[in-house]
Amino acid sequence: MELFTLPGQAEGVLRAIYSFFPPAVETEHMVKDANGNMIIDTKGDVLLGKMGFKLLNDEGTYDITKFTLVEDTEYAPQTGININMDGIFASNSHYEAQSTFRFTEGKKDLSLTNITLSHTDKIEDIPDETTYKEYTLTPTFAPETLEYETTILEYIDDIDIKVKKSDEKAKLKIKIPKRDENGNLVYEEDGTTIVYEEKELQDDTNQNITLNKLGEPDTKITIIILTEDESDQNEYVVNIKRPYGTIQGSIQLGSELREVTEANYGNIVQYIANATVYKSGEFNWDGIVPEETNLYELEDLELQAQVETDGNDGSYRLYVIPGKYDLILERIGFLAHVVKGITVNENDVIDIDNKILIEGDVDRSGVISLADIVEVVDRLDTADGDGIYDSRCDFGQKGFIALSDIVSVVDNMDMLINIEEYV
Repeated sequence: MELFTLPGQAEGVLRAIYSFFPPAVETEHMVKDANGNMIIDTKGDVLLGKMGFKLLNDEGTYDITKFTLVEDTEYAPQTGININMDGIFASNSHYEAQSTFRFTEGKKDLSLTNITLSHTDKIEDIPDETTYKEYTLTPTFAPETLEYETTILEYIDDIDIKVKKSDEKAKLKIKIPKRDENGNLVYEEDGTTIVYEEKELQDDTNQNITLNKLGEPDTKITIIILTEDESDQNEYVVNIKRPYGTIQGSIQLGSELREVTEANYGNIVQYIANATVYKSGEFNWDGIVPEETNLYELEDLELQAQVETDGNDGSYRLYVIPGKYDLILERIGFLAHVVKGITVNENDVIDIDNKILIEGDVDRSGVISLADIVEVVDRLDTADGDGIYDSRCDFGQKGFIALSDIVSVVDNMDMLINIEEYV
């Protein structure tokens, strides 16, 4: 037998040829068949020959741990060693049955073995206790699949991502939405294209990512795997979807409060209030007037979303995950307006229209009563900064309590909180 090399056709390639001439005499693994032809007879591996070599690059070394056996499509057969079994050699050539093998450095493994998305929350009032949840990727993770998505149906602000690389020498980076000092998304000059930034990513270690808010585009996370010299790279993309619907509307403070205040005092009342949603059924709204419940108990509930209304027109817009909600529109000193049983599906836009909050409920009881009149009278002629002034009694936002505030609360005496079922 003979084993020799041929000049490679490409840089970093070693081409070798092994040629075998069957012996005339039978041996342990070389026997004659029924026709008298010499054949190999073995059920195990047989070492026909071996070759040692050393390759040098410009730095004097070459990483042969990445070597792979590659099929040479220019010669037949493409894999394995072909041996002339019948012992007949055309032109008396010992090299009639040639197989060519090509050894070349294998491609760097720029794949991941896993991607994990999770969220951990501390449990209130229980020290050192947490809840942990992992989110399912679609499709199921596979190293060759480069794009995934997951859906989050909870009110959370962040998520942890952990990846595991295949090649320990590979480098990892992550590309995420850029945020300003207030945590808001940064956009290009067009105002719609999100700016992304790259950060270093540690292997098999949680990296906390701030999620885009409900109503904003999906949170796109790109994991970048690079060769050690960063000459080549591969990317995995994870899109985090947050299905949502919209509740919108507007409020007005007092039926004619803005007009009267501007005419009498020269200032314009700002229609600022809170629009807040809670899970439907968690609070007994109908128990407010008989004093079975009170609005201060809302502070013990988990609010699902809250925004401040626009001061000019009282408009608001709330983004909520699909579900059923109760909405309360409230400013301290005014009777709140409640809309309960609002079912929100993905992509719904539910308009609550304009609601008037009547001034006079200073004690937040849901009823304008004698107690509210007493509160306002006790603070008559007080001004902001004197230690007695209370903004709850200053319905016109003047900075002082005047006779007009007493008139308002008296005119609205016995009015109740407005609670309606959404239809």
